Amino acid sequence: MSNLKYLIIPSSLSLSPYVFNYLEGAKNRNEKVRLVIWDRLHNFSKDILVPYENVVDEVFIYTDRDKSIRKRSIEYYRYKKYVFKKIIRHIDVEDELIVFSPQLFLFLYRNIKKMQISRLYIDVRDYHKSVDILNFLDAWGEVDCIIVSSPFFSEFIKTDYHKIIVNHNFLKKREQLNSIDFKTEIIDVNNQIVIGSIGAFRDWELNHRIINSLANDTRYRIVYNGEGLDSEQLEMYIKDKNILNVFVSGFYEYKEIPSLYGTITLSNVFRDSSSKINKYALPNRLYDSLYYGTPLICNDGSAVADVISENKLGIVINNLDNLKVEIESKVSHFDMVEFKINSTNFLKKAISDNEEFEHKIFGEEKY
Repeated sequence: MSNLKYLIIPSSLSLSPYVFNYLEGAKNRNEKVRLVIWDRLHNFSKDILVPYENVVDEVFIYTDRDKSIRKRSIEYYRYKKYVFKKIIRHIDVEDELIVFSPQLFLFLYRNIKKMQISRLYIDVRDYHKSVDILNFLDAWGEVDCIIVSSPFFSEFIKTDYHKIIVNHNFLKKREQLNSIDFKTEIIDVNNQIVIGSIGAFRDWELNHRIINSLANDTRYRIVYNGEGLDSEQLEMYIKDKNILNVFVSGFYEYKEIPSLYGTITLSNVFRDSSSKINKYALPNRLYDSLYYGTPLICNDGSAVADVISENKLGIVINNLDNLKVEIESKVSHFDMVEFKINSTNFLKKAISDNEEFEHKIFGEEKY
């Protein structure tokens, strides 16, 4: 087994939990990695890497003045200079480079083209306009492998399909599926359907329609756990309209996730599919909902809706103007026993894909 050093460059570790898929892979295969971390929120702690102390060979932490998630182009440029100064010009010809996010790859692209390295991997978890520029530059031709969180991303990444492998946003192991506590009913003990959004709040216009359709109907309880750019607008709206069956809790800690899923009966993955990321992504919430035994509800027109429909993982609404009627009809015909079987099979397939990812990235026969 080789001990080549892998250079991993996440744009932010705290916002990129999937990096741990790579750390787990390196740990399982006795490989070494180097990390360059852009600490955007100024909250990095090396404690998070303690389980991987035999894996992480070296850590470089970059911190800029602006404590925020969103960054301007000039800040990406400064980060590029830091990466090049600290790492890239010193990289060994046998090293392998893994770059997280297409926008970071675009900023590093010209430098990477001049480098002599064993392999180059790009990890794509989101759509960004930089993808279109990379398509125009035919930059994917320089890449040995593109890791995506959704197989549907091949719709906007213009490259040989065989270069793409899937690594799902799901970090659980096969044996952990045995402990899933599946719900037995969509209507709870209070005779309510509880539709919950657990994660960053987005798509205000779409959720606005849903809220208006179900407002103050005592058969429904709508819950939003998490923050987002439109959270304040959501809270003001339900207050101004005196909507009594919609509740917003805001920020929550990671350890609270199991109990939050315990309070809902349908997981909200309604998405505005007019954007590429919403149309083609398979969000974390898909996997989390199934792992916590909760059926999903969404509108049609997106990849996640197709997955939910084809695998019978929840309820897909075809006409939002007829929301109540569709919910009531589909809930009455939904088979929770079948849901349990289908959820387990879907998560097993995701784990199998992740095992294949590990083999191709860290196995003796590289991708």
